[in-house]
Amino acid sequence: METYDRVNQFLGNRILEIGCGGGQLAQEICSKIKVERYVGFEVNSRLTRDMIDNPPDNFEFVKTNAHDVRYNPRGMFVVVPEGEFNTVIGKSWMTHVTMNVLSTYTAWFAKRLCSGGHMIQTCFIDEELAGSFDAGCLHTYYSRESLENLSEHFELISVDMGGWVGGIHFAPHDIAVWRRL
Repeated sequence: METYDRVNQFLGNRILEIGCGGGQLAQEICSKIKVERYVGFEVNSRLTRDMIDNPPDNFEFVKTNAHDVRYNPRGMFVVVPEGEFNTVIGKSWMTHVTMNVLSTYTAWFAKRLCSGGHMIQTCFIDEELAGSFDAGCLHTYYSRESLENLSEHFELISVDMGGWVGGIHFAPHDIAVWRRL
């Protein structure tokens, strides 16, 4: 099942994508809904070289110096206007972020979302491994409780367990959706 089919009910028309890779998810989403603005950030130069040839209308690609534990550990957050987006979506980045920095990211995302907007993230939910970080493949595992208590800015409203995420990442991911309070 494609990512779009699992999240379409939560998508708005002003989307900020974290870890957009070559823009495949943007292309999938923009081919199905009218998007007013779509901004995609990526830190991995290898992925940005594979940027799609014909980006969707209203798509803005940003090669950023944002902090990433693997690709850019000394990076900084990018300046994006507050409250401008009604969707923040991330496909696979959350699996590579340690729990101790996750609250910093979610606070930053909360500022970019309008009230009632949605944060949609793929992640690994595993009650037995929750809180652990597999340094070999740089994966963090979450419990449902940790997702529910992710931030005072968000309310967990949906968890879609064990589906497949299409596009450039063919790995089993769970999808969690939060609403901005």
